[in-house]
Amino acid sequence: MLYTKSKHSHSIEEKRQEMMKLANVLGYTSPDTIKASQELDRLMNNKQSLILALKK
Repeated sequence: MLYTKSKHSHSIEEKRQEMMKLANVLGYTSPDTIKASQELDRLMNNKQSLILALKK
């Protein structure tokens, strides 16, 4: 369980860093930045779903 949460947190942090690098180079409205942002949203939603499922 701890491994899964840690893995999710690591993936989220990597994607966040990637998105910020893209935003700094290409701009916040770049299609690549937006795609990375959407992927980050997906990762965070998956983590939240996992947390909620574990509380039940």
